[in-house]
Amino acid sequence: MILSEAEIAEIVDRNLDILVKKDTQYSLEGECINDHPEAFSAIVALGEDALPYLTELGQNVRGYDYSVENYQRILARYAAYTIQPELYTLTYPSPDGKYVLKWAPTTFVTMLDPFMGTMYNISVIDIQTGKTAIACAEFFEEESSLHWSPDSRYAAVSAGYRHSYRDVYVFYMASGDCILLPGEEELETLLETELTYYDADTDEEFSCVHILFDEWGTDTVTARIMLSSVVGGGVEIGGYTYDLAKREITQLVIDTMLIVSYAEPAAVSIKASYPIIDVPDAAVNERINEQIRE
Repeated sequence: MILSEAEIAEIVDRNLDILVKKDTQYSLEGECINDHPEAFSAIVALGEDALPYLTELGQNVRGYDYSVENYQRILARYAAYTIQPELYTLTYPSPDGKYVLKWAPTTFVTMLDPFMGTMYNISVIDIQTGKTAIACAEFFEEESSLHWSPDSRYAAVSAGYRHSYRDVYVFYMASGDCILLPGEEELETLLETELTYYDADTDEEFSCVHILFDEWGTDTVTARIMLSSVVGGGVEIGGYTYDLAKREITQLVIDTMLIVSYAEPAAVSIKASYPIIDVPDAAVNERINEQIRE
């Protein structure tokens, strides 16, 4: 039986009225569906024929809107995603074509936190087998940055929340690991001081630590370190090189003049692996690295 556009719209609207009650607030899609699974099933059962209407409704979702109508639009978008995941699933293939980084939405209820955008669960799929090579339980915002290494061995994803923090996760194809690069806690331990910058002119404290992807090396990744206040802005204070095989920072460069915690002098400790410089002449190599150590 072929349904007309009007009949499809009537079935969708009627079941959305059942799914979302007038007293519904702060509910995720799953909470609405669990209360009335038959109503959601009735919408999904319409199949691809319902996609034009569901997609149209889903395009009108508004952030920070707690109305019944907006929740119904969210459920419409979720139904369209259930029928055809490709509508909202983002995919980023590796340079060598062997892997694809897949971003699958976990919820479209962005009104719970309008600054986050759509939330995704990220996984790496082996294109040849179709199996998940790496699964990460973390959630990432849509606006996050993605960087495949030229040799397709690694993928770096930056994730954060407003002005509070930004982290970098590295997906390692060979081991199947999802590596969180060192952040505030690890850096403060190495430096033996707080990562805080105080601007006396504006009486503003910059203490939100952001780790930003910079560039790839051979089994290494370079990250930039930035501080911001709770309302934005910020200053770059340095960076580090991280050895992905050894899982440690091998070089850390910090502008110590910018790290002043409540006007107290900053004590800085730098950890490095030697030799930093490798030249063919062993004697020259030793002299150079001895001077660096000193």
